[in-house]
Amino acid sequence: MKNHRLSYHNWPFPEKLLILLFVLFLSPNLFSQQITVLPENGSYSEEISPQGNLLFQRYFYLITPAEMAASGFSSGMDVNSLGFTIAAIEGDTARGKYEIYLQNTNDDASRLDTSWTYVSSATNSFDTTGLSIGTYEWQVQTVCMAGMSSYSGSSEFAPQDTLECNRPADLTTLDVNTTSATFSWTAPYSFNFVDYTVEYRISNAGAWTSVSASDTFYMAAGLAPDTSYQWRVRTNCTGGASAFTAASFSTLAPDLCNEPSALSVGLTDDTSSVLSWTEATGADYYLIQYRRVGTSPWDFDLSFTDTARITGLKAGTLYEWRIKTVCSMGEGMFVLGSNFTTSGATVCYSPQDQKANVINDSSAVLHWNAVPGAISYNLRYRLRNSIPWDSVITPMDLVHNDSITIPDTIGAFQINFDGMGISTFNYTGEGLYVAWQYTGKSGPVTTANSVLATSRNYNIKDKNGLDSITFVLGLAARNSEAATAHENVLLATNLRPQTRLGSPDLKDSVEVVVVHAQGYHALNFGDTARIATVVKNLASKDKTYIVKLRVRDQASNLLYSADSSLSILANSDTLVRFDGWIPTVEGTDSIIVSIDPEGAENVLDNNRSFYLQRVNTLTMAYDDGSDAVTSTGFGTGSGLILTRYQMAGCGNVNAARIYLDVTCTGKPVYAVIMDGSGTLIDSSDVFTPDSTQVNKYHTFYFPESPFFDSSTFYIGLAQMASAMPYNPVGVQWETTEIRDSAYYRAAIDGTGLTNQPYPGRLMIRAELVPGRTLPVILGDKSLCLAETDTLSVGSKNTRFANQVIDVSSEYGSVDFSARQALGPPDLYPDHSLSTRQWISESSDGQREHIVLGFPNPGPINFIDIYETFNVGAVDTVYVKNPGSGLFEVVYMDTASLGDTVAMIHHISFDTTTFDVSEIRIAVASDSVAGFNGIDAVGIGLESDTSNFVSYLWSTSATTPSILISTAGTYAVTVTDALGCEYADSITVTTPSQTPPIIAIKGSAATDTTFCSGGMVVLKSDQP
Repeated sequence: MKNHRLSYHNWPFPEKLLILLFVLFLSPNLFSQQITVLPENGSYSEEISPQGNLLFQRYFYLITPAEMAASGFSSGMDVNSLGFTIAAIEGDTARGKYEIYLQNTNDDASRLDTSWTYVSSATNSFDTTGLSIGTYEWQVQTVCMAGMSSYSGSSEFAPQDTLECNRPADLTTLDVNTTSATFSWTAPYSFNFVDYTVEYRISNAGAWTSVSASDTFYMAAGLAPDTSYQWRVRTNCTGGASAFTAASFSTLAPDLCNEPSALSVGLTDDTSSVLSWTEATGADYYLIQYRRVGTSPWDFDLSFTDTARITGLKAGTLYEWRIKTVCSMGEGMFVLGSNFTTSGATVCYSPQDQKANVINDSSAVLHWNAVPGAISYNLRYRLRNSIPWDSVITPMDLVHNDSITIPDTIGAFQINFDGMGISTFNYTGEGLYVAWQYTGKSGPVTTANSVLATSRNYNIKDKNGLDSITFVLGLAARNSEAATAHENVLLATNLRPQTRLGSPDLKDSVEVVVVHAQGYHALNFGDTARIATVVKNLASKDKTYIVKLRVRDQASNLLYSADSSLSILANSDTLVRFDGWIPTVEGTDSIIVSIDPEGAENVLDNNRSFYLQRVNTLTMAYDDGSDAVTSTGFGTGSGLILTRYQMAGCGNVNAARIYLDVTCTGKPVYAVIMDGSGTLIDSSDVFTPDSTQVNKYHTFYFPESPFFDSSTFYIGLAQMASAMPYNPVGVQWETTEIRDSAYYRAAIDGTGLTNQPYPGRLMIRAELVPGRTLPVILGDKSLCLAETDTLSVGSKNTRFANQVIDVSSEYGSVDFSARQALGPPDLYPDHSLSTRQWISESSDGQREHIVLGFPNPGPINFIDIYETFNVGAVDTVYVKNPGSGLFEVVYMDTASLGDTVAMIHHISFDTTTFDVSEIRIAVASDSVAGFNGIDAVGIGLESDTSNFVSYLWSTSATTPSILISTAGTYAVTVTDALGCEYADSITVTTPSQTPPIIAIKGSAATDTTFCSGGMVVLKSDQP
C-alpha cells in the first residue's frame, strides 16, 4: 500500500518549528532564492527524477539560449543551487550520492555522439552483439574485385527488452499463388513467450480469420484468387500480448492463358538486350518484367510479337527477367528467362533490401540481398541520438559532489551546491547544459518518485501544424531496477525536468503559489466559478499586496477582472477567494492571478499563476485535463475514493468519468454517488478493466441518474479488497497547497466520510444532464418588415441512454464501441471518424442494430439520434412495451446517405401509453456506404405548451408567450414548481425584402410585343 504522508504545509506548528530549526542548522544556504528557468507543461517523469525508481541514474539535458533568456536569469550571476519539483512520492525518504555538472553553451540542440562501429562480413548477413537498448542505424557497402560501392542508405533496428512481450517485425508474404500464401515475420525473444496470433481477411471486409502459430511463419490456404488481403500478427506472452503488426498482399490471378516457351537472350550491349521466345497459342500480347539481380522492384515492358528489345539498362550489370501471356481469358503465369549481363565494366553496386532480425536486448542479425560479384561486405552501425557519459561531463564543471536526502513529501526540492572538488559556476548569458548522476544506497528500491517535467520545444511545426524538425534536448541512461552499476551510454528522451536555479543575486518578495478553480465548469449547473488562490509573503516583515484576478478567453479577450488588497504576516501564506466571476459562454478560459513586483525583486516567474477552465454544458470537475502524476487508493484494502461537488442549479448526475491507473488492471471497481449527508444513493455496474482500458478515463453510468437541487454530492470510485495492492484513481499535480474539502475517503459502505486532500487532485468528473423539463422557445425565426410574430414557450424533457443492452457488432472494445453512444453528445456537431461514437465492426458488411437502456422510465413522444458519420443509415426505430415485452415500431423509412455534416435525427410520434426504458435502433449499414456513426441517443416528452410557475423574457414580459415586431435575440428564463430555473433563447432575423427586377430573357430582350401563340421568357435579378 502506498504510504502517502501529509505534506509539510499540513503539519502541526510545533513539528514544523522543530524540523525547520533542524534543517536550518544543517543547511545554512537552504533559503538561497531560486528562479524557474525551465517551466513544466503538465508532464511528469520518474526517469528524470533523482532516484525515481532506480539506484543508478545519469541524465543530461540542455536548457536552450531562448529558454534561459525567457526565464529572467541574468548573465553574470553565480549559480549556487539546482531545484526540481517532486510531484509524487511513495515510501520513505531516500539518500544517495549526487553529482551535478553545468556548462554554458550556445547550442540549440544537445551534443551527441556520431561515431560509427565498423565491421566486415564474407556473406550477406552479420550477427551483432554487445548492443544497448535503443535505436540503431546501419549501412552496408559492397567490396568487389574492381573496388567498393558507396554505402547503402540507412536502415534502423532496435534491441528489445526480453522481459517485455515484444512485437513482431519485418512482415513478409512469401510463395503467393492463386489460393495460398505464406506469412513470415521476425520477433525478438520474449522471456514469457507463449505463441503468436495470426489473423487475415479480405481487405477492409468482414471478420478476421484467427489462428495460432508457434513458429515465425504460417501458410494460409483457401484464399480467393486475384484478391487483396490484410494480415497481422502479435506475440502472446504469459500475462499479456504485444500490439499487432500488419501487412497486405494480393493473391495471383488464375492461370487462364498458355505460357510462352523457348525463352532466350539475344544481342546485348551496354544499355540494351534483345529477348525472344516462342509464342503461346491464343496470346494477345506479353508482359515482360526485368530487374537488376539483388533488387526487389521490377521494371516492365509490353510486346505484341515474339521478341522485345529492353533499353535503358546499366552497363556491366547482371539482370533477371520473366514473361507471361495476356489473352482474351485473362492472364497466364510468369515464366523465368535466363539471366544476362550487359557489356562494359562491371559495376560494384550497394546492397539493397536491408532487414534486421532482432534477437534480444543486446544482439541482432542483419541481412541484405547478395550483390553479384561481391567478394565481401563492409558494415557500419551506431546508436542514434546517444552520447557516452565521459563525453557528457568532460567539458562541464562539477558544481555539486555530495550526498542528498530526497524527501518523502511533494513540492519544491532544492539542492544547494556542496562537496569536494567543486567549482564556482558563473552563468554567462547563453544556454545551459545540466548533467547529474545519482548513486543510491544498496538494496532494493522502496521509494519511487517523479518530478514535474516539460515536453516542449522538441519539435518545430510546419505550416500544417505537423512535426517538421525534431531536436534532441535530453538524454538518459537506460538502467533497470536490478542494475548494480551505471550505464555508460545515454539515449534521447523527450522529457526534461522543471528546473530552478539559485543565486545569491536573486531577490524574491512574494509568490502566487496556486490558483484553485474548476477545470470543467458546467454552465447549467453552477452560478459562480469559485476561485481561490494562495499567496505567500517571502519577506521578513508583514506586507500588503494587491492581488489581481483576470479571466481571459482563448483570444485573450478580457472577460472579468477583480482586485483584492491583502495583508500577510512575514514568511507566511494566506488564502484569497474571488466569487464574482460568472461564466456565460462555452470555451476555454484562463484564470490568471498576479501581483506586481516590488522594489528590487527580480524573481518574477512566481508572481503569477493561472488555471485553465473549460466552460461547458455537461461536465463538472476540478480535473484540469493535465496528466496523472500518481495514483491513489487503499492498496489491499477496500473503500470509496470521492470528490465533493456543489450542484448550484437543478440537475441529474448521469455518470462518473474516472481515470483508471494501470494498477487497476484486472481489478473489479464501480462508481458511487452519495448525497450531502453521506448516504449512498446510487452505484454503477461493476467494471473490470483489461490492459487496454487503463491509463485512461472510463465512464461509469448510474442506473437512477440521481437528481440534485442546489445541494452537495460526493462522486467517485469504490475499490474492493484485493490480495495484490492497487491504487486505481489517477491524481493530478495540485502543488503542496491542495484545496480543502474537495477530496474524501469513506468505508466501502459509505460510513466514516473523511476529508483527505493528499496526494492531490483526483481525476474524477461528474457528467450531468438537466434534471427536469426544459423550456423551448417556439416561433418563426424569420420576420418580415412591418409584420409581427408570436414566440411561445414549449417544453422538452430529455433522457440520455445509460446502458447498452445489445449490439450487433462494434469496431472496438473501448474506442468506437457501443458504450460511446451512451450519455449526452460529446462529439456532435463534428462530422468525423472520431473514436467517440459507435460504429460497427465492418463498414458495409451487414445490417446492424443497437439496443439502449434509459433511466427513469416514462412515456415518450420523441427520439433524438445524434448521427455523426455517414448519416442517414437509420431506417427503423422501436420502443419496448414493458407490458408485452415486445418492441413496437415508431419510425420506418428508406435509408439514404445524407450530407457530410452531423445531424440530430429527430423522430416524433404519438405519446406512448406505457413507460419506456429501452429502444432499438436498426441501421442499414449495408445500404449507406462507409462506416455509420452514432454519438448519443435521447428520448423524452416534448410539447408546444408549458406549465412553468413563472416566465421572464428578455423584453421583461412575464407571460408564456410574447408578440414581437422586430428582429433580434430573445431569451426567456423559467422557474418550475421546485424553484429550479432554466433558460432558452432564439434569434429572429429579417430576410432580404428588395423588390425583384423582372426582364425579358433572350436576344429580343427589348421587345415587349409578341404574337398570339408566341412566347417570351421572363427572368428575375434575384434567385
